[in-house]
Amino acid sequence: MHFYTGLSNTQFLCLWNFLGPNTRNMSRVSYPRKHEVTPTKARGPRHKLTPEDELLPTLIRLRLGLLHKDIAFRFGIAVSTVNDIVTTWIQFMYHQFNRLRSSMFPSRKKIQKHLTKSLRKLKNVRVILDATSFSWNYTIWGYILHI
Repeated sequence: MHFYTGLSNTQFLCLWNFLGPNTRNMSRVSYPRKHEVTPTKARGPRHKLTPEDELLPTLIRLRLGLLHKDIAFRFGIAVSTVNDIVTTWIQFMYHQFNRLRSSMFPSRKKIQKHLTKSLRKLKNVRVILDATSFSWNYTIWGYILHI
């Protein structure tokens, strides 16, 4: 799972616990196909994959950039279905994560209030990401530890 999505099983389940309950209100985006004939009676779409199983190919597409044809082969579904699934889930995730924006990103006024003197010189600071990483090698009782 980690190679294909970048998420551990636990992380995937946490993501699903956040997104999953709202999938009941989700309707799949579907574009008309050139080769398809529209039936006289409208039928509901038959889904081969559950919503949880649809999330996986979407995450694979985002992480690895696999072609829809490749994903379709791996999951045993049509290429057009992969396109519909990925498009639907991208839009769905955008709306779900958008709800968190106000709690994730404080207002500009609040940010300006708490900036350090050196950062106040910069205009329009909205987010500060700290990606500092430290690596040490040291010896304890004859063993080399890599932290």
